[in-house]
Amino acid sequence: MHLKKRRYQLKARLLAVISLLIFGSVVLVSTLGFMRYSEDLLDQTTTQTQQLIEQIALNTGNYINELSRLCMSPYYNEQIMELLASSPDNSSEQLEKRRTIENYLREVMTIPRKDILRVFIFSDEVYYSTRTSHMMDFTIDYRNLDWYQEALTTAQSVFVPAHVEINGAYSITIFSMAQRLRSLSDSSKTLGVIRVDANYSGIQDVLDDVQLLDKGALFIIDSANSIIYQRSTLPKDVSNTELFLAAKSSDGPARITLTGERYIVNTQPVSDTDWTIIAVNAQSSLMQNISQARTFTILLAVLCAGLGLVVSVLFVRSFLKPIYDTVGVMQTAQSGDLSVRAKDNRAVEIDYVNRSFNELLVRIAEMRERDAQLTREKYEAEYLQKIAQYDALYNQIRPHFLFNTLSTVSLLIKSRRYTDAVRSIEDLSVLLRGMVNTDRDITFSAELKIAECYLSLQERRHDAMSYRIELDPALADCRLPALTIQPIVENAIIHGCEPRVGSSRIEILVRAEDSDAVIVVSDNGIGMDEAQLSALLDAIHASAPHPQQAESRSVGLVNIAQRLKLKYGARAVVSIESERDVGTSVTIRMPAECDDTTVPQFQQ
Repeated sequence: MHLKKRRYQLKARLLAVISLLIFGSVVLVSTLGFMRYSEDLLDQTTTQTQQLIEQIALNTGNYINELSRLCMSPYYNEQIMELLASSPDNSSEQLEKRRTIENYLREVMTIPRKDILRVFIFSDEVYYSTRTSHMMDFTIDYRNLDWYQEALTTAQSVFVPAHVEINGAYSITIFSMAQRLRSLSDSSKTLGVIRVDANYSGIQDVLDDVQLLDKGALFIIDSANSIIYQRSTLPKDVSNTELFLAAKSSDGPARITLTGERYIVNTQPVSDTDWTIIAVNAQSSLMQNISQARTFTILLAVLCAGLGLVVSVLFVRSFLKPIYDTVGVMQTAQSGDLSVRAKDNRAVEIDYVNRSFNELLVRIAEMRERDAQLTREKYEAEYLQKIAQYDALYNQIRPHFLFNTLSTVSLLIKSRRYTDAVRSIEDLSVLLRGMVNTDRDITFSAELKIAECYLSLQERRHDAMSYRIELDPALADCRLPALTIQPIVENAIIHGCEPRVGSSRIEILVRAEDSDAVIVVSDNGIGMDEAQLSALLDAIHASAPHPQQAESRSVGLVNIAQRLKLKYGARAVVSIESERDVGTSVTIRMPAECDDTTVPQFQQ
């Protein structure tokens, strides 16, 4: 009864979770979908607005460029250029020069275009034409003004930002373009500077056709935040200063909140000027067309969630009980009792799961027993194989070593070198005592003592032979498999030094590198050619070498390489360098193992 109550409680919790999941998922998807749609719409509108003001900036820039081209018009009138280059001899000629130039300025520039207020040519005198009664303040020396100095130093048109000219009680706001005029016959000679003063009627014609949304605005401002053009349907409490600050502080479209309303601000600079075009749109104006879509989406989401909840209740009641029974059997099996079995069920799917689970339990039990048996057999076989290989390698080394050593002692006795023979027998006794431990690990100092005894025997046999042994003190008490170094020395003497004519030398260097021990045995014997060296390296690095099948000169090296591989695995590396008539060098790198079972970090 208690179990049944818990199951009903689980059903209630499951239905509650499913309900929350369905409603939450539908609401979340609907909300995120609407937000994504809204964000995409805002991005699209922002992009379109940016493209619009970019086109406005282009048109405005074209208008400015047209004024620049207007400054170049005197170049197309030879008479005017000749007059500017001339120097009148008397006042009547000077008066005629003024009249001709000013008539030209009036007829070509000021009269045809209503946006041109005044035109000046600053040459030997100031020539001008104006459509207004407001004149330039001639009390100011124009030669010291920045725009005039800049025009004299560049071949390009100079944009003079918007500025206010005051003459008594009358003031006028204008912007100007200035251009240096150079002689047609000598381009290095400056005839004067032409300046065109314009109002904003030309720019206004470009911008007045742009349609604004409700709560939108279009501005052109200069670097001092002075308004060049303005058309706005913004609320009166919206501050232009905050709009301009947001526009200039953002690299792209900016979103700001003013008086509780979100606004999108797009900006675009006008080339060759200090003007910036600013478009402002209220986010609510852009989003007003999707309000109905949002309401419809929410209602549809609630309907779908309710339908999903009803279906979920029906399915939970139908399938939860047999699933509980199956889960109980699985939990029992999970605890380790593989003897349990799931019951049959009238539902085809649940019955199939139960039968499959029962078969799985049977297979798991069989596989566990079989795996345990195979594991035992595998480890036993590998252990026996490794012991057999190790014993075979040591047994192969012992007779090979003893035969060569006894041959050396015999030679000394036959040569009547009895003192050397006695010393050789003493050295041999050291070697024999060392061979008692050939199936064990010995210290580097003990291993090198064996090699030194062997070399001492060979030195008495070969008068022209010498040797040197050097051991890093840090490795003296570290251990390695016995008879690792001596067979390499033996190979070097027999196959390298004995066939050589002249003196021979054997060097044994043992040094520590990081956590490894490096053994280098080198000779100055006859060496090997590339084919011999390649065959020897192939035998050493073979995955399953057979030392008894190798050529005689490689038996010792193959034995050593296989012994080290069995003991250290991939950390043991044997390499050989050899050159014909130069000599051979054998290098062994293996882990440095000391008595304290730790691997020390040796300093170079």
